[in-house]
Amino acid sequence: MFKAFKKATPSSAIGPDQVAGGTHVGLIREHNEDSYLYVTLPGDKITLVVVTDGMGGHEGGEFASYFATEALGRIWGQSAHVTTAKLRESEQILVETIKMCNDKIFAINEKLNVSRAMGTTITAGLFVPGKLIVAQVGDSRAYMQRGRNLVQITEDQTWVAKMVKLGNLKAEEAENHPLSHLLSNCMGAGSALDVQVNICRRRAGDRYLFCTDGLYGSLTHQVMTDLMADLRNPQKILTELINRSLDAGGKDNITGIVIFDD
Repeated sequence: MFKAFKKATPSSAIGPDQVAGGTHVGLIREHNEDSYLYVTLPGDKITLVVVTDGMGGHEGGEFASYFATEALGRIWGQSAHVTTAKLRESEQILVETIKMCNDKIFAINEKLNVSRAMGTTITAGLFVPGKLIVAQVGDSRAYMQRGRNLVQITEDQTWVAKMVKLGNLKAEEAENHPLSHLLSNCMGAGSALDVQVNICRRRAGDRYLFCTDGLYGSLTHQVMTDLMADLRNPQKILTELINRSLDAGGKDNITGIVIFDD
């Protein structure tokens, strides 16, 4: 039903040639704390895509990232009723499942009582007829490409992004801020979790990118826009995005999923 890290069987709603996912440890890190999956749900009517970026000492980030990805795919895949759920019900099920995963990671942190707790970001996209539901915690991103316009669907949950929103920091100052990746919200940090949800209208020809900060943080918006618009299939786009990120230094783990909604 699902495979974390490796390519999974896409839904018939998003055909096998319309999705590509991949991850790379980068050129600096010893461990890959990113994870991803895309999964076909019962009835082949809904496609779920997920990217996560873990953090924590003693390989805790690697565990948290994989645990959240695997658990979300497994729990969601077992929920046979979701194929007939209405839009609002699908959104609620997705958010509740993410919160359930958060509770389990937080409980492990509480039990271990370590100085550097493990945690993870998560950005999940649920493709339902006519709509895309995106649920997010942290700073992994989802983008939509419509024509030559690449738009970030999600909003980074970082302290720097909060300062920009409050008017205490200019957007251009935030780009290279030393604390730009300090999260204001992540899975595993506490029992209360703020899951941000965005719902987009799907159109034939749209393209989507779900990725961790190791990818988008290495590339300019223009480079990402050009690659997403100009290349002809998801695998070529993903390969080029990862290669360009490595050429830029590969300082972090690099993970992405590219979807064509034709």
